[in-house]
Amino acid sequence: MAHETDTERAVRERLEAGVQDIRADEQFSRCAVDASVGALHRRRTRQAVVLGVAAALLTVAAVVLPDRLTRDSSGPADPSTDQIATTSSRPSVPVSNWVSPSPPGQAPGAPAEAGTVMYRSCEGESCTVTLLRPDGVTFDLADVVPGLARRLEADGFAGVSLSYDARRIAHPYEAGYASFWLETYDATPAHVVGAGPAGSVWEVVDWSPWNSDVAPLFARFEQDKLTALANTNPYSGSRFATYELDTETSLLPVADHAASVAMASPVDPDELSQNRLTSPASHVLWLWPAGDPDVERGQIDALGSTASGYGACMADDETLAGPRGVPVQKHGPPSLRLHDRPLGQISDSFQSTLVYRVVDGEPVPAAVIRGDCTNKQFGFGRYDIPQSRTEATWTYLGPITDGESLMTRHYSGSDTQDLVLVGLDLEPRVLQSMPAGAEVLIPGMSVPY
Repeated sequence: MAHETDTERAVRERLEAGVQDIRADEQFSRCAVDASVGALHRRRTRQAVVLGVAAALLTVAAVVLPDRLTRDSSGPADPSTDQIATTSSRPSVPVSNWVSPSPPGQAPGAPAEAGTVMYRSCEGESCTVTLLRPDGVTFDLADVVPGLARRLEADGFAGVSLSYDARRIAHPYEAGYASFWLETYDATPAHVVGAGPAGSVWEVVDWSPWNSDVAPLFARFEQDKLTALANTNPYSGSRFATYELDTETSLLPVADHAASVAMASPVDPDELSQNRLTSPASHVLWLWPAGDPDVERGQIDALGSTASGYGACMADDETLAGPRGVPVQKHGPPSLRLHDRPLGQISDSFQSTLVYRVVDGEPVPAAVIRGDCTNKQFGFGRYDIPQSRTEATWTYLGPITDGESLMTRHYSGSDTQDLVLVGLDLEPRVLQSMPAGAEVLIPGMSVPY
């Protein structure tokens, strides 16, 4: 080999180290995928098992799939190759001043720090969207992402969702729906679905932790009927596609399981008190069968006796039926480095199921079940959440990390509201204050609670 300069040798060594890291990741991923697919084929019957340990194994495989070389896994697209915002709308504050990318070694899309919030407050007809950092520093969204600020100032947060790491946002787009990297908001969207039939609405069910690009699961509703789903193929990590349901079904989505979606039949609103729901899901819809000869894309299987019941973790007057009559179960990305726990525990490090009580005929969030009630070796826990009283109104915003949620608290007559952290073995703690009546959007917030 010809004589190398110090600079050339340093570059070569870094490249060789990078190749070794990629090969190690690929070897690790292949082992995980082989193990999970093997388990799936051994266990597969017409009644699919997507909950419990089998789902945990699939989860581990999908989390570590080697998608690190695709655009979505590494970050936003280079704006030089897409449509660039005009000079008059260029941001003056970088997104990284509000929320930073996950550090090296962190799980893909790891949740933003508690207290990372976006809120919209109005005085008369004038509205402002503010970015609030955990240390109390605030930014006007118009200085960070001008195009997004104009939309949210005018339309509010209806139909809007932030990813768990707060680096991506989804909202209605050109009669359809799309997600965007905040850093390149004015360029090409990351994921797009087109317009559906007149009167239909797209929304985010959840931001999937199973793919390394932390892609969302979109659902399209027509008069409360589910008619289409869209997500990324967990086996390739690069194909985002829409599936049109070709059969009439009353089932609604509960949770994203990468290759499949957990579904449930909604409880009639007039029967919430009498029809106590204790199982998170009753069916599974397969979106990406991965070559299983017994499964077709779009196939819906009943879980039957394999469905896990959470009754043992609930009081007699509690139900899992939420605002749409079905359970609300969130699967967020791990809030820890991937190698800090055994593989079997990574998948369940962020699974939260909402528990409700019926108050004046309406379901009200009463508690959060962390992990799987039927598999307590995966870190099960339950925490009750504060309830509204005469002097204070509590509003549940959603889970943000492993065993933690955010709520707002507003005292009657006050011109501010508090952002409060609640969780497992945690006394409620005030993080920030915001104007009373402000709309609040936290990372991971999507379906109604």
